[in-house]
Amino acid sequence: MNKVRVIFVDDDPAILEGLRNRLRPMRKAWHMTFSITAKEALNEINNQSYDVIVTDMRMPETDGAELLKKVREQYPGMVRIVLSGQSSKERLLTVLSVAHRFLAKPCDINDLKDAVERGRCLQTCLYDTKIKHLIGSIQRLPALPSLYHTLTSTIEQEHSSLKEISDILEQDVAITARLLQIANSGFFGPARRINQIHDAVVLIGLESIRNLVLCESLFNTLRQSDNTTGFCLAKLQSHSLTVAKIATHLLDKEELKKAAFSAAMLHDIGQIILVSALPDFYKPILELLKKQAMPIHLAEEQIYGFSHAEIGAYLLDLWGLPCSLVEAVAHIHRPKRSGEREFGLIGAIHVADCFADIEETHSTTDSLNFNEELDFDYLSRVGVIDKLPVWQKLAQKIIHPENYGDKNA
Repeated sequence: MNKVRVIFVDDDPAILEGLRNRLRPMRKAWHMTFSITAKEALNEINNQSYDVIVTDMRMPETDGAELLKKVREQYPGMVRIVLSGQSSKERLLTVLSVAHRFLAKPCDINDLKDAVERGRCLQTCLYDTKIKHLIGSIQRLPALPSLYHTLTSTIEQEHSSLKEISDILEQDVAITARLLQIANSGFFGPARRINQIHDAVVLIGLESIRNLVLCESLFNTLRQSDNTTGFCLAKLQSHSLTVAKIATHLLDKEELKKAAFSAAMLHDIGQIILVSALPDFYKPILELLKKQAMPIHLAEEQIYGFSHAEIGAYLLDLWGLPCSLVEAVAHIHRPKRSGEREFGLIGAIHVADCFADIEETHSTTDSLNFNEELDFDYLSRVGVIDKLPVWQKLAQKIIHPENYGDKNA
């Protein structure tokens, strides 16, 4: 196996020397270079390919954010990690748009190793030659929606108010209706009556709302396309909402619940892109599914060697969405390859999607469906196998509330 090539950038020689010493045990697995300026690092990267860059934020002449922006533009397949003691809101928001991960100084060396390995795993998955070839065949990738741009720029302004954000959202009638529907549906706790967008913004959270705006705009792309493949937009949207509702019930922390909502709403965007941009892509897949019943991602992998999950994650990564969301979408069918050590966002989206598929497709769930859908190796590794029966009951209640006398499930 080839060594992972990692370049570290920091204007403090003592920091670089400390990293060199602490990472000495990784020399067999990593080829490491240490640069004291952004200019030196860029020259090194131009002369020799690297898989990962780890940089400080505050540096003279060219700071870490500007360095990563150049790396993203010139070498999009590189993993971009910030290792910095700088944590102001303004600078963090700048970093989030160009970095895959942010690690605060002082950093546990195991956290740094994990960030490099997981980032490399994700980029290897997304930048596979077959995927790059397919993306290259798409004449025009969808651009980030204008409403998303406006919303993002407003959120990132240090003194932006909830009223400003609410006013922007209220300009789009469809988005307003969807936000109020979500806010009143019990996704983030007991159902409550919410009539104002301002209250919906407070309940749902800015990041979840921003990603919902992106998702709705992408669904609109499919709605406007000449969809001759037989895919049902309403069914796709309904499935995403079901996965979101199940996933948010599998996690305890509020922050993770909102991240799960975003990931669930975005997890099938690869299908939207493929159906709208490459309508012939699914013809052989649909023919295969007529002959043999299997999950659609397995049919995609059998024919093309990858699935819509990797395509969707590739686009999210290209757009600079948080790495946690990109990971959840990329690994939704193969959580074991993510390297996730504990049950979290990736696992919740995986389980929710599997149970949604099973319950939506089959009136009864047999072992064959389970074996095709669930990654038992991963679920065993993170210690949640024994929870599957309870989670299945939860999914059944959410998808078929009429069977349980609960209309608000």
